[in-house]
Amino acid sequence: LDRRPASAAGVGPDARVGLLFDRSCDMVLGMVAILRAGGAYVPLDPQHPPERLAWMLRDSGARVLLAQESLRDLLPAPGVEVVSFRTGMEESAGAAPLPPAPLAPESLAYVTYTSGSTGTPKGVAVTHAGVVRLVRDTDYTDVGPGDRVAQVSNAAFDAATWEVWGALLNGARLAGIPRETALDPDALGAALRAQGVTQAFLPTALFHRVAGERPEALAGLRYLVVGGEAMDPVRSAAVLAAGGPGALVNGYGPTEGTTFSTWHRVRGGEEPSAPLPLGRPVANTGAWVLDRRLEPAPPGVPGELYLSGPGLARGYLDRPALTAERFVPHPFAAEPGERLYRTGDRARWSDAGELEFLGRIDQQVKVRGFRVEPGEVEAALLAHPAVRAAAVVAREDGYGELRLVGYYVPSADAGAVCSPPPCGEGSGEGVPLREWLRARLPEYMVPSALVALDALPLTANGKLDRRALPAPEAPAGPAAVPPRDDVEAVVAAIWSEVLETGPVGVLDSFFDLGGHSLLATQVVSRVREALQVDVPLRVLFEEPTVAALAAAAVAMEAEPGQTHAVARILRMLDGMSEEEMAAISADELQRALRGAQTNGEG
Repeated sequence: LDRRPASAAGVGPDARVGLLFDRSCDMVLGMVAILRAGGAYVPLDPQHPPERLAWMLRDSGARVLLAQESLRDLLPAPGVEVVSFRTGMEESAGAAPLPPAPLAPESLAYVTYTSGSTGTPKGVAVTHAGVVRLVRDTDYTDVGPGDRVAQVSNAAFDAATWEVWGALLNGARLAGIPRETALDPDALGAALRAQGVTQAFLPTALFHRVAGERPEALAGLRYLVVGGEAMDPVRSAAVLAAGGPGALVNGYGPTEGTTFSTWHRVRGGEEPSAPLPLGRPVANTGAWVLDRRLEPAPPGVPGELYLSGPGLARGYLDRPALTAERFVPHPFAAEPGERLYRTGDRARWSDAGELEFLGRIDQQVKVRGFRVEPGEVEAALLAHPAVRAAAVVAREDGYGELRLVGYYVPSADAGAVCSPPPCGEGSGEGVPLREWLRARLPEYMVPSALVALDALPLTANGKLDRRALPAPEAPAGPAAVPPRDDVEAVVAAIWSEVLETGPVGVLDSFFDLGGHSLLATQVVSRVREALQVDVPLRVLFEEPTVAALAAAAVAMEAEPGQTHAVARILRMLDGMSEEEMAAISADELQRALRGAQTNGEG
């Protein structure tokens, strides 16, 4: 990149370069290469739909795409020069390195896309000064040459900024953790120990899963930063009671503030019924709670939270009106030109001088650590030819975490394009509604449930009454293909409990039923406990059906070193009718298995 004339390759100060990699060493090298050439990287998540990635690439104005060899043909990129990373490395091998391009603190470092309320994502333009403010001379962590920092996030998630540059700009080592390993609490704990990791970041939802299943997996870390959503004080206490980490940090911050803006160190003895505070601003950052007149709110009085300092992004790429709306002149600035960022979060100062989160001013929600504007999901629903009206809300699932629920009103002529009407899972122009959404939205933005209504509920003023939207019901009727043997019955019962649904067909897709990556870890964990067989998490991603997961468990049963728990369960269930097997819960099966083991049966 740094050997091509800026006029030809488009790589120079503030020029954007697409970055398309799975989590890998090459991904990190690509980030360094782009910045060294003077450009700014635009991270693209390979897990997102190609149509969405292509839109981001066009919107960013990138004329070069640096890609992993196996991903270079993933998305259409007309007018963009696609550079294969390894091919480029081979072509430049042996050449004398050129000096890094001259850059200023306000130069663009990267552009990352977040959900947009108008129906399309918006690019947040982050500067070098913002990155340096995040990881150098800070107070919420202390990274040095002796540390090993876990690299868990993909480049499109802004926590990767803390991981990658927190390590490289402080002389620490970066320890890569594969996606499948990161999602599995047992495997994650083993990887952290094996690689000698001392510092890590986990999204709140993943932290909660690890804390609930293997809290000891996080012992041995010097620092663990958790962020994305409100941290559960009960689960944080469980992790601390299990031996670590040395410092557990509750981090808060929007992408527009460069990853983290405030922090609170969680200590043992926190009141379990009280939410953890957002804490105090990180070093070189300002936090302000202001009323509608932009006057400071006294301690204890709610207001909107504003942020200031060098961590603020430039604004939204090529969106001047939106930038002016969210990045406003600083009324208490010490220097001319300083700005405040309106977070949209309601907060207040406590008597102890810490920020307390009180909710959102708008409809924005966090799902598994990702920011979601329901308006963008609604726009995707409304684009379907069989949908006349739509609404999207977030509801708590059985684990206290948020999941999206989509409501839609079929078009008057939906019967002509839906089979059967009124859409159910829906189809327009022959495209099922859920498949339609998956082709346009990342996995975390696809609603876990889709509910057809005759009309959306309205208030007396004619506005959408979100509180009157009904809770989704479990699908009625028998499973499409019921379990055909006892192992499938065990797996189907686990799916039904984890997904909070009715009977599950053995050929149904886990992800079509509303499953996602973190729920997949729950399923695999329960299958391991119930059947005493170590089924890899990748099985559920590669073949997401009850039949495939049960078959994998039976196949592994015959492998050397495996126990004979499957055979014990078959004998326990022998003689049961299908109705009796359908009625038994996964917990009951697990208790029965433990009893059989205790009594020496089988």
